[in-house]
Amino acid sequence: MAWLTPAGEVVNAYRLLYRANNPGIALSAVAGGALPSKSWLGLFLADAATTLFFAFIVLRRVPESRPAPNAGDNERVWRELLCDRAMVGLLVAHVGVCLVFWQLAVECVFVLFQAMIFPRRRLVRPRLSRRRSRCASTAVVRLVHAAYEMAARYAG
Repeated sequence: MAWLTPAGEVVNAYRLLYRANNPGIALSAVAGGALPSKSWLGLFLADAATTLFFAFIVLRRVPESRPAPNAGDNERVWRELLCDRAMVGLLVAHVGVCLVFWQLAVECVFVLFQAMIFPRRRLVRPRLSRRRSRCASTAVVRLVHAAYEMAARYAG
């Protein structure tokens, strides 16, 4: 967005993007609640169709805005990133956060497909007791928090 917009209009472009995003989120919540009562497959197909539609729009209408890479730039950038201890700590912490918080979204897809394929089977079998699960999630959150603090100390 920032590369495609003139320097004085970047704030307005982002404002317009967020204003257009808000009704889309509101309508998608209503549609996402109404469509599954009719058909789960219809919900997934509608999501796939809109994703492909917008990918086509971006492919055809949004010009390439990245500068052409110079020879050796990729290796130099990776070398600089991996030598920065604060950046490596932040990346490790970010991967930890993504593993914890995106796990639910990924698992929901598998549970829904399992429910569509095996409708009479029990969906999820809990492996940990509630107490163990709570202890494990608390440990992961504390570990990620500690990694973020270490990255902040190295950066500061």
